[in-house]
Amino acid sequence: MKAAVQLQAVGELDGTPLRFGWFEPRHHVTEEVAAALVRSQPEASWLLVTPDRSALWEGKGLLCGPGVAGALPRTTTPAGWLSRSR
Repeated sequence: MKAAVQLQAVGELDGTPLRFGWFEPRHHVTEEVAAALVRSQPEASWLLVTPDRSALWEGKGLLCGPGVAGALPRTTTPAGWLSRSR
């Protein structure tokens, strides 16, 4: 999953650029991948969403919660991804 996740800029969170990624993994690995993203990109704020789980990193702590059911078309824009995940 780490290689397939693409984080796209979608706006700002408290003045820091916010990036968003959507992925449909075959296994429940969202928390593990989120922890790897924290290690590799600790300065970035991002939201990672899968159908089962989501993870938000804003530089202070990793927050995990429910995902967003249903596939997002590959043509969906980052703004569309973000609005669907709220």
